[in-house]
Amino acid sequence: LPEGVRVWLVHGVRDDIVPPEDSRILARSGTRGLVRLFEVDDDHPLSATVESGRLIELVRELAAEAA
Repeated sequence: LPEGVRVWLVHGVRDDIVPPEDSRILARSGTRGLVRLFEVDDDHPLSATVESGRLIELVRELAAEAA
């Protein structure tokens, strides 16, 4: 990840396409304090996270922090 860039990652722990460990490694490559990894009990397309409204909550949190 580029230095100095705020990045939030959301990864389903039941993802059977991209291993969650890949996102953990990616998160460690960014600027400490600017990168957050949210591991959710979900699959690759984050179906339950979207349906529950949790994904939009995370987007709103990110927007509020950036303001």
